[in-house]
Amino acid sequence: MNISELSEILKSNQHETNTYDFKERWENTNSELLKDILSFANTAHHKDCYLIYGIDDSKHVVGITDEDKNQKNQQMITDFLTHVHFANDSIPDVIFNKLPVDGKIVNILTIKDSDQVPFYLADDFKGKGRPISKGTIFFRDKDSDFGFQSVPPYKTMEKLWQKHFHLDLKPKDRFPYLLDDICNWSWHDGDPEKFVYNIDPNFCIEIEEREDQETSIQVESFSVNLPNPQIFWSSVSLKYNQQDVMNPLTGMSLDGGRGFVIYPEISKIKDLYYYYYFANSLREKVGNVVNYQKRHATGTFTIDDYFNSIVQYSDDKQKQLIESEIESKKIDFSPKDKEVKELNKHLTTTFGKKYVERHTFSSMISQIKLTRYINKTINK
Repeated sequence: MNISELSEILKSNQHETNTYDFKERWENTNSELLKDILSFANTAHHKDCYLIYGIDDSKHVVGITDEDKNQKNQQMITDFLTHVHFANDSIPDVIFNKLPVDGKIVNILTIKDSDQVPFYLADDFKGKGRPISKGTIFFRDKDSDFGFQSVPPYKTMEKLWQKHFHLDLKPKDRFPYLLDDICNWSWHDGDPEKFVYNIDPNFCIEIEEREDQETSIQVESFSVNLPNPQIFWSSVSLKYNQQDVMNPLTGMSLDGGRGFVIYPEISKIKDLYYYYYFANSLREKVGNVVNYQKRHATGTFTIDDYFNSIVQYSDDKQKQLIESEIESKKIDFSPKDKEVKELNKHLTTTFGKKYVERHTFSSMISQIKLTRYINKTINK
């Protein structure tokens, strides 16, 4: 939580909700702290939750000082939760930060949204304060915590398990999670080629070869160094109940069919285009499923070489930082004559002399150099 988000909460008409709770002081015992964390971890919505210390129930900022002997920091919170025996070793992700408000310091615990609900203990928690029995499920209902005296209503548990298995999401939003379950897809050869999710066959990936192969681009900077640099294009549809859940993706068969990938995203630095994925993106996951199901024909070298020839960012923030850094520097990515000649010679082997003479591939060398520079920067 940042200062603007906290200001919005303080200005709102709501005092406490199922996403945040004000506390004048830190909890007196770790038992009470654990109960509060679990109550906000076990929510059926898909939002982060906040324990806000140093603000009373009337939204008056009192601040946290060193006189509060129960206050914690990030290391203390991490150590505490690590030593609690959670069921299935699912530990809530809790982040600590401080914010200055009206000349005082406010402490905030952010309980990150998670699909690992319900969180509960595998062993009894004993110490100062009221013990917490294993299996007890604390939960939040509007502005109140429940668990010590009451069992969660059936409807509450149903919603938590729906969230756990992503059954509360639309088919489009469920797809990324199902694609992670890589072993439970099956390949069905044909036209179109199909990959069906075995647990719920309503989810399906269809791959259909494009008819414009001869007029499409035959090679890209990420395929140029493969033994067979020619690309064969396809249309990839993600379907639920035979209906597209999103616009079709562009698929590529690389290196004579030894690997399948989804066409990457494109960005631009210094008038140079380059290709990238975000880590764990839908594009990457679709390719992973296809290559795993066709692993008898997939070449590890082909896939590794492809991913070494594009950029993989952790998130958009990293992308923006690196692009800004490169834009601010004077770096020459232009190709050398020798490099152009070697590339033309390599491509002539696959496409023939006439094809190479009709096209200019020097920009690919600049793209390759830029990509290598970015990857080197990321790996520092």
